[in-house]
Amino acid sequence: MAKTDQTVSPQIIWAIVGTGILAFTGILTETSMNVTFPDLMKQFNISLSVVQWLTTAYLLMVSLVMTTSAFLKAKSIHGKFLSSQLWRS
Repeated sequence: MAKTDQTVSPQIIWAIVGTGILAFTGILTETSMNVTFPDLMKQFNISLSVVQWLTTAYLLMVSLVMTTSAFLKAKSIHGKFLSSQLWRS
């Protein structure tokens, strides 16, 4: 078997580093939200289950915004989004 010289491009390395940083930030955000549950319950006078549902809704909205922004960026031309492109896909 012939030995091939394979290198990883800097773009892929930066993509992996960026994904790791975003994953860490997401876990940190989720953890910090869980720590504030007692304060949120007292501040807004709501039950634990309501705080948990609000946190779940917040995290779902963050994931929707991230995926939607990635979709819109993929549909843009030179950083400018054309609204007609959204409806053609």
